[in-house]
Amino acid sequence: MLRVMAGDTLTASTYTWYSGTPQAPGTQPSLLNSIGTLFADGVLGVPGSKFIQVQEGALTTAAGPALTSFLSAKDAAYSSAAPKAFLNWALLDDRFNYVTGGVTQVPVITSGQNKQVITSNLPSVIPKNGYLYIYVSNESLQDVFFDNVTIQHHRGPLLGEDHYYSFGLAMAGISSQAAGKLENKLKYNGKEIQHKEFSDGSGLEWTDYGARMYDNQIGRWMVIDPLSQKYRALSPYDYVADDPLKLIDPNGKVIAIAYVDKDGKKQTAYFDYDKGIAENKKGEEVKNDFVDNVVKSLDYVKNNNADEKGIIKALVDKKKTVTIKFTTEKNHPIGGTTVYFNPNSGTKVFQDNNHVETGKYISPALGLFHDLGHAYDRITYGNKTVDLQTASTFKDNDPDRKYDNQEEKHVIQDFENPAAVKLGEPVRTNHDGEDRPVSDPLQHN
Repeated sequence: MLRVMAGDTLTASTYTWYSGTPQAPGTQPSLLNSIGTLFADGVLGVPGSKFIQVQEGALTTAAGPALTSFLSAKDAAYSSAAPKAFLNWALLDDRFNYVTGGVTQVPVITSGQNKQVITSNLPSVIPKNGYLYIYVSNESLQDVFFDNVTIQHHRGPLLGEDHYYSFGLAMAGISSQAAGKLENKLKYNGKEIQHKEFSDGSGLEWTDYGARMYDNQIGRWMVIDPLSQKYRALSPYDYVADDPLKLIDPNGKVIAIAYVDKDGKKQTAYFDYDKGIAENKKGEEVKNDFVDNVVKSLDYVKNNNADEKGIIKALVDKKKTVTIKFTTEKNHPIGGTTVYFNPNSGTKVFQDNNHVETGKYISPALGLFHDLGHAYDRITYGNKTVDLQTASTFKDNDPDRKYDNQEEKHVIQDFENPAAVKLGEPVRTNHDGEDRPVSDPLQHN
């Protein structure tokens, strides 16, 4: 019995020999009960098995239908030219559903021939995590000898597969671990589990998030939130405001940058305010063109002391994650926890009320800071902030109509323009604007 993972490769072979004319199989007791018991014992003996001895009966019952299917296939492969004796294999998944199996019957051996080698017809690559049962059998009325059953097991790239409940508790019944390999302790959200660290094999079963330890069994931090004074409506022990389906707490740095890596896979980096870099969940610096442009833009504002209200630092310290995504769309949503950014698109500056260009334009970096201002307002004030799509719109005869709405006026006057002065960029007196292609996210005029 072998614990196998998807991607493993195996071969099995044995020597076999018999003497005399092949005899037809006689009436033999059913193999099902004996194989079922041996199978259950094998599962219980596999290193890393999730099962204990008292479950042997349940395992035999669960494996019964699968083994019945396998034995039927074996009978269909029998040829009367040789004894009904086989090198057998059956693959069952983690829940003991029959996946696939195969048999190799002993060959025809004539008088004077020596032992022959037979090789199993195992698949080139194991398709699913589970248990591989390899055995030899003889249902004929004559002696058939097997010698030196050899199995070669080459591990594939998959060493473990973890499934979690929403708050991070492992679903042990459907999670898999390769036998004989060191356990990967970087589990839920890529954080290290404090697991089996005591001499008796027990452990705290807490997850180390750096600043705090998290108990995924109860969905609570083990110490209070250091920013709890900002979230008085929530318990200081809450994990991600009790909403793990929408929110994450990667490492206390919660401006996320969504990007596509060189292999075309979607990834997420996190802006570290103090270091001025973007990191992955392992704390490694991420280098990617879009990520680099986001970091360059944030550092441009931060390092020039242009963020007078401290909204970048505040967003880093917020419980909710703000995610910056690439876009080429001109009309993208604003004001939520997702901010869209094109590092090659500045914003033209226009005169008030007449849509006449001034010849000036602000940088993409300042435009990103503007949109982060919207995100800050929405996260800080929630539904109390002005809704851009409803009552916030100014009437046509209002002198502030040039700003479109109260929220844009507030973001331009309180966030964007003070930063523009520090950065030496144009100051806007309205919300009019069009895209202006640039080659660098800091480019402005």
